[in-house]
Amino acid sequence: APERRAYLDFWNETLEPRLRLSEAARAQASAITDGFSFAYLKELILTPEATRPNARASQHTASAPTLG
Repeated sequence: APERRAYLDFWNETLEPRLRLSEAARAQASAITDGFSFAYLKELILTPEATRPNARASQHTASAPTLG
């Protein structure tokens, strides 16, 4: 699965350093996701970035109703 590993490496590099997967995690992910679509692999990489605390707080603030 060299293509799978290259795909994971590519998307991993787009993340903030603190959110990046380790070398071992990328190797394991490429090994256990045989048969998964590349779109799903992208979601595995990008979902943690979308759910980090700062992103969540700004999304909730923007859509939260004002009280009072």
